[in-house]
Amino acid sequence: MICSHNSMTFVHAKNPIINYLFRGLWKCQRRGIGAQIKAGVKCFDLRVVCRPHNSGQFRFAHGVADLDVYFSVHETIRHIERAGGLFRIIIERGGYTYDNLQTLINTFTPHGNCIGIWAKRGWRHLWANPDFANLVIEDLSYTPFHTDKPWYKQLGSLLHLTTPYKWALKHNRAFTPAEIDDTRKLIVVDFVDVVKLSESK
Repeated sequence: MICSHNSMTFVHAKNPIINYLFRGLWKCQRRGIGAQIKAGVKCFDLRVVCRPHNSGQFRFAHGVADLDVYFSVHETIRHIERAGGLFRIIIERGGYTYDNLQTLINTFTPHGNCIGIWAKRGWRHLWANPDFANLVIEDLSYTPFHTDKPWYKQLGSLLHLTTPYKWALKHNRAFTPAEIDDTRKLIVVDFVDVVKLSESK
């Protein structure tokens, strides 16, 4: 099944400088949640930060971009669940206390449609839904740097720096209906509107 990477980045960033000058680096989707569902997306990658800091209230973000979303994280999850979709929660930026993390885990674990919760820093797995323990993830999303390697060993990546959209045009391969319907495998992609669907099973 298809999972849209950074599913909420179809909106603007709150900071106008980040929104206009750096949009190519943080925007990974152009379609809203409803349109992504119609396009065949069955799992959503929800990136959150605590705003205000240490308040226990979570908002959507990607990297340095706080997203200008007028509906809440909970409203979005309810919309996804009504459509029979799944979601994963990723804490986009660090600096949270244990109480914040526990609040987040307690908030989202009652949802049977949540496949897991990760902290982006170090890609620490905070909670896993046992119903999806055997789920295989194929990640085709934009990967300019690897968080498990020192930055100075990745300087060569700067020579090939691209954007998530250009990455999607190059790496979003054709998916068969069988792959899209396969609940044992999650295929994570940027810009679902450039995903190619194959006719054959």
